Amino acid sequence: MTQPPSDPSFAFALPRFTKVLLVMDVVESVRLMQENESEAVLQWRMLAGQVDDVVPKHEGRVLKSLGDGLMLEFGTAQGCVHAAFEIQHRSRSLNRALAPRRQLHLRMGAHIAEFVADDRDIYGADVNLASRLTTLAGPGELVVSAELRDRLAPSVDADIEDLGGCYLKHLSEPVRAYRVGPPGQQPITDLVQAVQLDLRPTIAVIPFSIRSGEPGHEMLGEALADEVIAALSRTSELHVISRLSTTVFRGRNDAVDDIRAHLGASYILSGVCRAQGTQLALFVELIDSKSHNIVWADSLKGQVHGLFASDDELIPRLVAAISSSVMTNELGRAQRNALPTLEGYTLLLSAISLMHRNSRADFERSRQMLEHLVDRSRRHPAPYAWLAKWHVLLVQQGWSEDREAEAGRALDCTKRA
Repeated sequence: MTQPPSDPSFAFALPRFTKVLLVMDVVESVRLMQENESEAVLQWRMLAGQVDDVVPKHEGRVLKSLGDGLMLEFGTAQGCVHAAFEIQHRSRSLNRALAPRRQLHLRMGAHIAEFVADDRDIYGADVNLASRLTTLAGPGELVVSAELRDRLAPSVDADIEDLGGCYLKHLSEPVRAYRVGPPGQQPITDLVQAVQLDLRPTIAVIPFSIRSGEPGHEMLGEALADEVIAALSRTSELHVISRLSTTVFRGRNDAVDDIRAHLGASYILSGVCRAQGTQLALFVELIDSKSHNIVWADSLKGQVHGLFASDDELIPRLVAAISSSVMTNELGRAQRNALPTLEGYTLLLSAISLMHRNSRADFERSRQMLEHLVDRSRRHPAPYAWLAKWHVLLVQQGWSEDREAEAGRALDCTKRA
């Protein structure tokens, strides 16, 4: 095949088109292929066959295959959306016979695109935008551009949710996007199927080293770490990594970077346990895995035989100190860094902490942080939920000049969450 000339003006000689492009891909396709390649391929072929049946009925055609997805072309916005609804309906029908983890879910993005084409492919910034919009959609969802949304009303009966200005990869300016769903069904992500964003800091508890030559103490450090993991897992502020994942790092004092890389741990708790007779001395330190700095360290004493009793105070004291230190460190990080560069969980924890102070300035700062997080993470319910509580607290603190208006704002945030 003849290669196109290198002259940039060649692109202007190619035919130009304006069509509605619909891009779809399979959510978690890599995982599905790794777990059962033959079944994933079969499911995709069955769904692709359904797409081939649906698209011509809505005056569209399959433009090209994208490996684990398709790019479709339509003459009208209405045809594109109706086809998307029907494809998603057929996808759900195929999934009914499968276990949740094996189900194949589609996410879709659509845009009215102007592009040039040759016998190989189509080209243009609008083509890339249609693909980028797909990344905003969750399983079973369709996200469209503002241009396409304007073509829909009022001829298409659908629920349309404004996502606001969304930042997309390789685009310098935010793009206004809308989530579109069939009437009577809220176009929201099923949290059972979706990959959820956990905003909590993550802690890895490494089995403690034991310094004792007495028989019966060999596994004391590991058993003590298990008790700490169990206690920390009952707190709502932290995500705790399983002991099955942390045991492999026992005794590795230089493994901070490895633990962060392999386990995604924000904090690492390690220590040395010394036992003599019935006396126990425990030295622990909590490390920030990003900076390698010690966030908190202490020496605790207790009784070996009473360590695992329900009324022993050593483990509760240890867990309380860890939780407090993590929260303090996260708040300090939020106050030290520029707001746009913060990680989501840092911003949320900091906003919650500031919200519960008696200072009006801190309270207002909390609102700004929550609203910023809403803009960054529009698909996550937690920022909306906490912003709703902020409006409630504003009334409870006596700082509101219009109680009914604040109640309305709180209700709106709750609905969005």
